[in-house]
Amino acid sequence: RVRAGDPVATQLIREAGRTVGGVLATCVNMLNPAVIVIGGDLARADEPLLAGVREVVYRRSLPLDTGRLRIVTSRLDDEEPWDHALSGHEQQLLAMARVLLHEPEWILLDDATSGLDEATERRIYEVLLERLPHATVISLGAHAGVMDLLPQRWTLAPRADGMATLEAA
Repeated sequence: RVRAGDPVATQLIREAGRTVGGVLATCVNMLNPAVIVIGGDLARADEPLLAGVREVVYRRSLPLDTGRLRIVTSRLDDEEPWDHALSGHEQQLLAMARVLLHEPEWILLDDATSGLDEATERRIYEVLLERLPHATVISLGAHAGVMDLLPQRWTLAPRADGMATLEAA
């Protein structure tokens, strides 16, 4: 009914948002999060709910706590061309999260972390190797500082005839 523009339903949802916002304001003051994500059935209430939440959170929370705070709805069920909505950096981080969720036995990374800074790339490899110790990781194009984390390294060495050989590093 809210999406149909029913003013009574819209007002009730906004009031519910204010109630949720009161609880969240306490959390913001204690935890100082950067993002609050509203999910589940509440996320379907959309903008009127968010307006009520934001109204109370920003009114009852300290300015230092809300300066960088974003309050958004979950988008897990959205179907969009994510390759256009997410930056290359975000796509690479999402791909790594999917690898961790699916726990494959074989992981082929072809420039999969090229858009990340070396410290982040190194941390991703540390987490992959720690959480998936039995997986075989084949990585192409990792920074040199990350390569020392891999237990076995191979390189392609060019030959005079234009071909290449695979050699243990």
